[in-house]
Amino acid sequence: MLKLFRFFSTRVFLKKLILVTATVLLTILASYIPFMCVRSVVSLEQGFREFSNFDREGTYVMDLHGSSFDTFRQYTNESAQRVFDRLDEQYEYAVFVDGFLADLPNSNNSNVTVAYMNKNWDELSRLPTSAGGDLNFDYKLADDTTIPVLVGKGLADDYPLGSTFVMRDPALDRNMHYEVKGVLANNAAHSNLKALDSKTYYNFSILVPVNRAFLKAENSALRIDLLFDLVLLNAQQSDVTRLEDYAGQVAPGPLRFSSYQDLKDDLNQYYMPSMRSLIATCAAFIILLVIVAVWSSLAGIRIMMREYTVNILVGLSYRKLRNLLFAHYMVLGLIAWAVVTALTIAMRQTAWTMNDPLAMTLGWAGGLIPMDWIGLYSSFVVMVAVAALLAQIVTWRVKRIPISLGVLQ
Repeated sequence: MLKLFRFFSTRVFLKKLILVTATVLLTILASYIPFMCVRSVVSLEQGFREFSNFDREGTYVMDLHGSSFDTFRQYTNESAQRVFDRLDEQYEYAVFVDGFLADLPNSNNSNVTVAYMNKNWDELSRLPTSAGGDLNFDYKLADDTTIPVLVGKGLADDYPLGSTFVMRDPALDRNMHYEVKGVLANNAAHSNLKALDSKTYYNFSILVPVNRAFLKAENSALRIDLLFDLVLLNAQQSDVTRLEDYAGQVAPGPLRFSSYQDLKDDLNQYYMPSMRSLIATCAAFIILLVIVAVWSSLAGIRIMMREYTVNILVGLSYRKLRNLLFAHYMVLGLIAWAVVTALTIAMRQTAWTMNDPLAMTLGWAGGLIPMDWIGLYSSFVVMVAVAALLAQIVTWRVKRIPISLGVLQ
């Protein structure tokens, strides 16, 4: 059987090199698009699950549409602090911001980022931990204060649970003492609240709890950055309007909020059409792949009609032919799947090469995570289905070729 497979692959199915090359390229595209779709859907579902506690009446999220970016550029620490003073007095809110670079030595020589969150955010969207995890948000800020923090899994060997260290806090702009109260789970991540299908990873991050005293003491633009991701909780529409008007009085422009449901509707408005376009593109590539692959195989069989007929006459059944075709297309599919896997590994490895701590993942082959494996598995299933379909179509088409043509040759 192996000898027969080698004969048909090299002498028949691979006869037209241009068509075979086109088949492989189409197979790669038809394999990569399902991978992207499935991984995106998995990421979106994780985002919805992560923020499920926000999906309730009275939750409003900062709206960054329109002129909001221009408004934020004109904010000062003083005007942002006045907004937070009003928030502390009259509102319940959750905030989280990341991306502040810190100088913290570690065995991976990785950049380290610092993220800040308040108590409400920690309670509603707590990141999973592999050890410890309870943070104290009621500390008093002084020069000798030891702030409890969570560290990413990639920093756990250098800063294990219970250890203390000194770091220049990028928000306070001075050296502070920290104690590791918890280690985040492997590849702990937050979804972007305004794009739930995107992820930020915290394997090389320090998560710092902030309170009112911390916000008053910080010397950077932390307060302004926190406003970007401000979430109001248990608020009435009238309360939101009053806050928007107050912000317009103390700053160059008013803030704008949208309900969490409006945020989901906006997401569906751009996400679903994009997903439908990807699926339609994938279907088009598969149809084109079927046409090119069938054409290539039939062209090879017609060129080698005499050898094909001899094999039919000495016992090659159409069932064996279908199995040979399936094996041939599976080899091409495995080549395409290997290319998709290599591209995925390269994408994950790029984060390490660029030393991007918010994109670096931990796992086999440069950081492949479960979401990647689910996408690759789905891609493989699609390839098996396409190989089976092609084998069936080509066999059906070959049956219609009169064997007398080969006998005459």
